[in-house]
Amino acid sequence: MSKRTKIIIIVILVAVVIVGLLAYFFLFVGKNRLIDNEAFFGAEGEVVDVTPPANIDNGTLPPLSEGLSEPQSRYRNITQQPSVGLLATTTSYGIALIHVERETGHMFETVLSSTESTRISNTTIPRLHDVIWNNDLTHGLYRYLDADTNESIVTLVGTVPNTFADDQNTTLLVNFLPQNILSIAFSPSGQAVAYVEKTASGSRIVTSDLDGSNADLVYSSPLREWNIFWESTNTLILSTKGSFDTPGYVYSLSLSTGSLRRLYKGTAGISVLPNQDGSKLLVSSLRDGVPELSVVDSSTGQSFGLTLKTLAEKCVWERGGVHVYCGVPEKATAANLPDTWYRGSVSFNDSLWRANTETGTISFVVSPSDYDAPSIDAVDLTLNESNTVLLFRNKKDSSIWSYRL
Repeated sequence: MSKRTKIIIIVILVAVVIVGLLAYFFLFVGKNRLIDNEAFFGAEGEVVDVTPPANIDNGTLPPLSEGLSEPQSRYRNITQQPSVGLLATTTSYGIALIHVERETGHMFETVLSSTESTRISNTTIPRLHDVIWNNDLTHGLYRYLDADTNESIVTLVGTVPNTFADDQNTTLLVNFLPQNILSIAFSPSGQAVAYVEKTASGSRIVTSDLDGSNADLVYSSPLREWNIFWESTNTLILSTKGSFDTPGYVYSLSLSTGSLRRLYKGTAGISVLPNQDGSKLLVSSLRDGVPELSVVDSSTGQSFGLTLKTLAEKCVWERGGVHVYCGVPEKATAANLPDTWYRGSVSFNDSLWRANTETGTISFVVSPSDYDAPSIDAVDLTLNESNTVLLFRNKKDSSIWSYRL
């Protein structure tokens, strides 16, 4: 055997030994180490990232405003189920949203720090049009069209069950008010109502207790198209319902004397939103076919304009403050506003804005596109007690959304 052949054989033997050692290590030693690690890190195939996020400092979580995922996102969808009767309240669990399922009338409470909804009433009232709450959430006004005629307006007063009760199938205690109430409002105390009732010759304005007793005729009118607000103990605010071809008016009505005083004369398409005590009115009316906002002092009738172009019912007053938050369309130009918007033949794409009703200063709040969210046509805006969470219904599909201010 030549020297060259011996060297080749030795190289082959060394290579075989090395390959064998490597195979033993990976097949046996490595396998045992993997089994040991599974007991600590998790099942096979699970990837565990132990690298701390860059935006966490000394164990402190980043603030919500930096865009945490659901359910902690600053802008979020509460429910896709069509709902009405939005109200923000504070519970021992945190800020919660009260809402009523439009198709069934079932009442739900959703804590905003979670994605869980608790049903707190199973009373079925199908196909609701709207629900209005009194200030202390003890009663709600449920309104819908009579199923037999599909014309008569039914209004009932429901006593609200305690939230987070052990029994989630609580039944509402209800009292029916007269049919064909065109507009209705709770008193400031929440223990009485004022409403506009249709008559053969026009309408009449009545106050009564929540069960319909002690009804008192306050005012009769040849007009039927009134919106009614009860913001101070002795005074109602009445506004004509807005239409593109009819000038609008706002009045105060004294409950003690029955006297009517004009507060504001606007152009066509008027709508009104009083603040909590009725001292100021947010009024929208048309200028060149576009809705514009004004602020009216209800005691003097003096007014000044805001630069936001939207409808008053797309706004909400800050609780105890001077600001309003509004859904403002990207384009508020359409034929025959606001009638076409009321009928649903026109829809807006809104961003949310804030306006100071004393200085006129406006500021941008948020657009759904900032969060890659669907476009909104914001209505039924409401704030929690501390003005830190804004809630609203998307008129396009009646889904409910919230934004942490």
